[in-house]
Amino acid sequence: MSIRGAIRLLSTSHRIEIDGSVADGPQSVILQQVANGVPIRMAAIDLLLGADSR
Repeated sequence: MSIRGAIRLLSTSHRIEIDGSVADGPQSVILQQVANGVPIRMAAIDLLLGADSR
């Protein structure tokens, strides 16, 4: 089922599988979400460890 205007995000539940056509479809932002995840986590760790003490 597809909802017009909806976007598909990466599921955090390992028990949910989605069809490849949905995961790779035009409304999917999963790859963008994954690509953004690493720098976001790195920035959060820097802030938590005090590396950015401005």
